[in-house]
Amino acid sequence: MAVNFGTILSTGLTTVVGTSAALPADVPDNCHTILITNLSAVDTILVQQGTAGGALAAASSLVVPTNGSASVVCGVLSERPIDINGATSQLIFDSTPGATDVNVTYVCGIRL
Repeated sequence: MAVNFGTILSTGLTTVVGTSAALPADVPDNCHTILITNLSAVDTILVQQGTAGGALAAASSLVVPTNGSASVVCGVLSERPIDINGATSQLIFDSTPGATDVNVTYVCGIRL
């Protein structure tokens, strides 16, 4: 992914229950924090790092509760332990009990 020259970059997706999906926009190289927001009053968002396609289990996922949010500190590209945009290690999302919108904001800095 390229560098984002703004401070924030927003993206998102609508989940399909039982089928994890990746975001349409990769994490910018200079992103240091990922904010995930769940505006649903009834559905919970599940987040993992892996390969999109299968259902995610709450027991092994980051759980974003109804009307909740989560902050994930990923570090800029030079400080990340593994690639967030690789085919087998991207951020993937699912939800339960129904489909919901996932709102994601990448917070970026000037360092790579």
